[in-house]
Amino acid sequence: TFLLLACLLPFYAVITGLSASIVRACMMASIFMLGQFIGLRLTAFKTITICLIGYLFINPYQIFHIGFQLSFLLTYGLILSTKILQKSPHSPVFSLFIMTAICQIISTPIIIYHFYEISLISFISNLLYVPLFTYLLFPVTIGVYLLITLEVLVEPGLVMLNFIYSLLEKSTELMSALPVSTLIFGKPSKLVMVCIVVCFIFILIGIEIRSKHLFNTCLITILMLFYQYNSQFFSENGEITFIDVGQGD
Repeated sequence: TFLLLACLLPFYAVITGLSASIVRACMMASIFMLGQFIGLRLTAFKTITICLIGYLFINPYQIFHIGFQLSFLLTYGLILSTKILQKSPHSPVFSLFIMTAICQIISTPIIIYHFYEISLISFISNLLYVPLFTYLLFPVTIGVYLLITLEVLVEPGLVMLNFIYSLLEKSTELMSALPVSTLIFGKPSKLVMVCIVVCFIFILIGIEIRSKHLFNTCLITILMLFYQYNSQFFSENGEITFIDVGQGD
């Protein structure tokens, strides 16, 4: 079974578009299963590290792709945060909250660096959408697909599925239309970027060891983000950005 799955997963990656996150997940699963098949027990950390080296060996320029950065860093972050998850109460809701918080902390510097803004509702939307997709949308979609294959209750199944996805789309549009849904930080300098990353690393370390300095670290991080948010008011030089859209500027 392990060998069969390891051989089939690359085809799954191809038919789903070879995005960085899909390739990473399929490579990790294939490496882990091949290790199980030959009797080599690999930890999650070793598996993702082998996957990272192999991926960059094939395509080194992927390291500049935001999908690659987020996929690998978030996975590394969750693997390295095992102690935090183990210390948390064994509740599905609380575990989801902790995992979402960790992912939010890790992804924030990357999002600011690439998009110059962060979403204030992303934390709440992740808490809602992860269980929604896992326990409702995915099973219902598979069920409707089976009904279509068996040619049983096709029309009611499609109507129900369409209603659920339409409701999801409308709720997403309402959330994104909120006036304070995003904060625009602008492009951070290299020094500010390094400081923000270091602050977030110390926050994760402080959470893991339950440091008494965690509050101070969070305060410094907020001050760094506040500085970046207001950095345009501190600059003595103006800046004009031209965007070439083909028919004009």
